[in-house]
Amino acid sequence: MQPPKRPTGKISDDDVVKTPAKPEVRDFSAEVTKTQKKKDTSEEWKAAVAPKTKKEKKKRDRKPSIDIAGILDSHQTWLDSNGQDGEKARLENADLAGADLAGANLANASLRGANLSDSDCSGAMLNSAELRRANLSGARLSGADMSYAAMRHANLTLADMSEATLVGADLAGAQFAKANLAQADLTRASLLGADLADADLQEAGGLTQAQVGKAYGIKTTKLPPGLKAGSPEEWSEKL
Repeated sequence: MQPPKRPTGKISDDDVVKTPAKPEVRDFSAEVTKTQKKKDTSEEWKAAVAPKTKKEKKKRDRKPSIDIAGILDSHQTWLDSNGQDGEKARLENADLAGADLAGANLANASLRGANLSDSDCSGAMLNSAELRRANLSGARLSGADMSYAAMRHANLTLADMSEATLVGADLAGAQFAKANLAQADLTRASLLGADLADADLQEAGGLTQAQVGKAYGIKTTKLPPGLKAGSPEEWSEKL
């Protein structure tokens, strides 16, 4: 048998064994990365990943927890030694939301502007404490001693202050919306310019017309019989 003859002349396309073309693989990673970067740098994307509520923002920005026990111990030493030892509790603008301060002794402590919302301060000693502009909304203050405390412009919305002692407390400009003050003692407390809208002071003790007449009230304000808060028209002084 003779070997096949060597082809002569031009080689046609049909005579060439073609190597299969390599399938095209499209790289989507670059496009995804490019799109992602575009989102990351856009204002819309920033808005999308931003905290949706103030509560979420507070949680994200929350600072490391405060050593409450250590501060209370040092403050107690400061009180017992008349300021010679220990250290006065200084918690200005501190985030103490939801803190357990039941029965704590914070007499004369500085809590100006502190966030004590939803905290448990029942039975706490807060007499002569600095609580100006403090947020005590939803706080449990039942049985707490806040006598002579500086509480101007404090937010006491929805706070439970039943049976609390507020003798001589400066509550000028404070907000009491839907607060419970049953059996609370408000003898000589200053209510100048206080917002009593929706507040329940019907069973509060120590109140006089001279006190509540300098506060702001509406139809839903509950006061002891015979007492009437100032009307919105009369309440013009903003402290």
